[in-house]
Amino acid sequence: MLARWTQDAQALESARVKLANAHADLAKERERREQAEAEALRAGVRQDTLEQLLAQLRPDRADSSGTNKNPATK
Repeated sequence: MLARWTQDAQALESARVKLANAHADLAKERERREQAEAEALRAGVRQDTLEQLLAQLRPDRADSSGTNKNPATK
């Protein structure tokens, strides 16, 4: 009976170690995803800002029909 308890204790310890490793891996993956999401958000903000600046720097252009696409100048 003692041998059975020893085996069970070893199996439980092995499972505990695997669970702890899985938990650590999950925490690392969560941190990696959060960093990726934050970088994507920063990139989106930079893109929006650059598009706004570019729109301000572009001269108003008329399309091929001769009408101005910018409704603010109509």
